[in-house]
Amino acid sequence: MTDSNGTGIIHADVIFNVPSIVTDIWTNSSGYFETQVPAGNYHLNVWPPFDSRYINYDEPSFFVTSDTTKNITLYTGFKVSGYISDYSGTPMIGASILLNNFGSGWFSNNSGYYFLNVPGGTYTINAHPRTGNYYSGFTSNFLSYIEYNFTVNGDVTKNITVGNPPSTSQPTSTPAPTPVQTSRPAPPTPSPAYLPSSTSVLIIPPIPTPTQAPTNIPISIQPDENSLRNWIVLYLIIIISIVIVVSLIRIFKVNPK
Repeated sequence: MTDSNGTGIIHADVIFNVPSIVTDIWTNSSGYFETQVPAGNYHLNVWPPFDSRYINYDEPSFFVTSDTTKNITLYTGFKVSGYISDYSGTPMIGASILLNNFGSGWFSNNSGYYFLNVPGGTYTINAHPRTGNYYSGFTSNFLSYIEYNFTVNGDVTKNITVGNPPSTSQPTSTPAPTPVQTSRPAPPTPSPAYLPSSTSVLIIPPIPTPTQAPTNIPISIQPDENSLRNWIVLYLIIIISIVIVVSLIRIFKVNPK
């Protein structure tokens, strides 16, 4: 297992995808690997060293009929890496991230971190829980994530959020504020029930007219000095008039014509 310069790649994982028959093989310090497999047709792929820049190798049909030498070259590409989690921030563990036919070969770890390397281009991202019988570790369950027209023209950090966003409660209606009265209202008319504390008010009751005089209150008439004098003069005039009339009657009786 070498890179494009012929340098051996250490700790690349060679997989025949039949774990019950052939276990995965790791390359040594020189990039060499060796295993025993029954004759047959295998799906061969290579997971590059973790967090490296090598592009995943995939060969759907690899026939083995005898001892075989298989040299594999891993090419470098642009790294797409990030974290996959749900909307609450919980890491999605064991997620498989694919860009078209390119995969990282490594499922997301306990922190939700993933990486893969691809040539420059436009891809469809497909993230889903790990399926199949090769992977036996913990896997988070989540709805598959698909994103179209994802362009890669350099190293990219791509964080993925899966699942359904939290439901937002309907906003409650807020009553409109009461308009503030800007014009100053007219002051209330003072009455016995409303007297401003800072104002002294003298309340004078109305003078009753004669027809309004209370009937249950006795009216006392005080004698007037001028009125008494007038009555005395009147009495004297009457008496003098009577005396004169009586005198005249007697005179005519004594001296008749």
